[in-house]
Amino acid sequence: MLYKIKIDGSKGDRIKITIPFEAVKLVVANEKAMQAFTKNRIMKEIDIPELVKLVEDGQTGELAVIDTQAHEHIVIEGE
Repeated sequence: MLYKIKIDGSKGDRIKITIPFEAVKLVVANEKAMQAFTKNRIMKEIDIPELVKLVEDGQTGELAVIDTQAHEHIVIEGE
């Protein structure tokens, strides 16, 4: 299982990231890693433990869509 993250930035940036599900689970299990993630203003918007739960429950496809005040559009998919 993979997480695919697509970010359309406010200045025209287009970023695509693919992360193995097991790597995300390791981050959730490590308190210091979670603290590092939540320092990022975008990552504060994302409930990572909830995304892990959705995948563990068998959810695939679009898991989260975030539109920030800085006009960034983020889509997280499970595949």
